Amino acid sequence: MIPAYQIEGATVAEAISALGLAIEKASGDEIAPNFVIQDPQGKLAETRITLQLKKVPAKAILDYIHSQANTRARFDEHAVVIMAR
Repeated sequence: MIPAYQIEGATVAEAISALGLAIEKASGDEIAPNFVIQDPQGKLAETRITLQLKKVPAKAILDYIHSQANTRARFDEHAVVIMAR
């Protein structure tokens, strides 16, 4: 559970990075997620995300990022890969 997650006008990379840091902090540094952004065509470069959330699971935050950025995730063995739809 993430106590608070707030970003305004962030890129997809910034939003994902902030989520990773929030997960690390909420877990007491026991969980360090690996996120990889695959965007070879540059579709996500101009996308901006704004979220203000309190007391939600990390998966819900990721879902909100997906809905605003039109992305999807693939859960590999050692990383979560974020891709444009």
